[in-house]
Amino acid sequence: MDSEDRPSPYLPVLLAWLVPGAGHLKIGRLWPGVFTFAAILPTFVLGMSLTGFENVSWERHPIWFWAVHVFGGVLTGAAALLTRHVEIREFMPDRSAGELFTGIACLLNIVAVADVWSRCSRGDPESRQAAHAPGTVPAAPSSVLPEVAPPAEPAPAPATPEASGG
Repeated sequence: MDSEDRPSPYLPVLLAWLVPGAGHLKIGRLWPGVFTFAAILPTFVLGMSLTGFENVSWERHPIWFWAVHVFGGVLTGAAALLTRHVEIREFMPDRSAGELFTGIACLLNIVAVADVWSRCSRGDPESRQAAHAPGTVPAAPSSVLPEVAPPAEPAPAPATPEASGG
């Protein structure tokens, strides 16, 4: 992407924070967006299920919520609202693993947000890598390249008396 082609990063970054993968879709990167969503959503839901759906709450876990879960965007907001009346009635042996899973999902979303920001600010890494690959010469516009005539075929050698046998 040239600097003129790059979108302003503000809306894609906001979308990337709100819904994992949406920022990549906004800038036209389908597969990074799909991959981001497919990696973050199941990790978040698995973490919620391991904790009995009570770990994302600004009332029960304020430090964890405001330090980590806030980066999950709509996932965190929806989980907090839908599970605000959940009470723990039994011991959850995998609770700490579930808390880590939801926290990692939210932190992965920050990595995705940073990727969207970078793609908007500096261009796609794939195009930068292709442009700076060793041994490649960037293509110049055709008006700059000089016209080169094809090489002429060599003239036949003159006949000599020794070659003609006489």
